[in-house]
Amino acid sequence: ELTGRMTMGPDSKGVEEAVLELLRQNEKKIIFDMSGVPYVDSSGMGSIAYCFAKVMRVEGGFRIAGLDPAVKRAFAITRLDSVLPFYPSVPAASADFTLGPSPGAHNPW
Repeated sequence: ELTGRMTMGPDSKGVEEAVLELLRQNEKKIIFDMSGVPYVDSSGMGSIAYCFAKVMRVEGGFRIAGLDPAVKRAFAITRLDSVLPFYPSVPAASADFTLGPSPGAHNPW
């Protein structure tokens, strides 16, 4: 569960480190609950893309759930919405989980 603004700084790096630690523990199904994130800058988006790439490299599954409409627009502007899998809620993301490549173009929103 992510909360607050995702901007340049230690918070974005903390997310990356947390994902790397989960992967070291062989946890390969990761959902970012972003319902508590009102703003993401380019550095925050880069951090999310980095995490997605790391999870895909180990053939895991990566989902993003609960985006604020303004944050969703930022992902659309950068076209990351055509790569990253978004879901309206954590239960929806969890229900669609299958281990393997995430359906990047599959966005049920």
